[in-house]
Amino acid sequence: MHSKNLLMACGPVQMDPKILKLGAEQVPYMRTSEFSAWASEINQGLQYLFQTQRPVFTVACSGTGVMQMAVDNICGPDDTALTFNTGVFGKRWGDIVRRTGIHVITEDMEPRHNVTPDILEAALKCYPDVSIVFLTYNETSTTALADVKGCAEIISRTNRLLVVDAVSALLVEPMQMDAWGVDVAITSSQKALALPPGLGFIAFSDKAWKRISNIPCRSLYFDAKAYECNCLRNFITVRRGRFR
Repeated sequence: MHSKNLLMACGPVQMDPKILKLGAEQVPYMRTSEFSAWASEINQGLQYLFQTQRPVFTVACSGTGVMQMAVDNICGPDDTALTFNTGVFGKRWGDIVRRTGIHVITEDMEPRHNVTPDILEAALKCYPDVSIVFLTYNETSTTALADVKGCAEIISRTNRLLVVDAVSALLVEPMQMDAWGVDVAITSSQKALALPPGLGFIAFSDKAWKRISNIPCRSLYFDAKAYECNCLRNFITVRRGRFR
């Protein structure tokens, strides 16, 4: 990084000059076998970052966009969601889910505190009808960390789903989506990936995908089933040997 000052703030981080130069190149045409192979390779890298065997979808949107995508695909009319007001971004989960019209329970947290297994377990005892839990791994506005691993262990013993905003945590804090039992994980490009803003990344577990298969998505743009078809199409193109 050829800079006198390296800024690693809560907003977009500084990018390597090589990344900046790539932004000046022509946009590749996406309907070619070469592009399919390139997209497949990128997805494999993202799977490693998320530590998941499931596809990771790349979406042209902000981190809030993939938060919306998570909600649009997994929240059904009979669900009850549990969110935690840990700060600006914990509150955002509640704001997004509330727009769907489903029942939302929000637990207010003390300033600069985040969710622990004890807090989660107590909340679930109070609200046994909760079917989806939303956590903010690192509450960017306060830097308070949730114990995602411990919370996932509790959720994985039930039929509930765990959705994790890892926008400012992925690659900074440990994250093992499959091993821990996280059902939906999201991040975006401008944090630890040190890329330009404008890309969101989201992955769904097998458990979450069963729900997605049975719920009509509220959005055309954020329909996860369409993204799954695109990932499969890229895979088939590469497997057929059309890329040389």
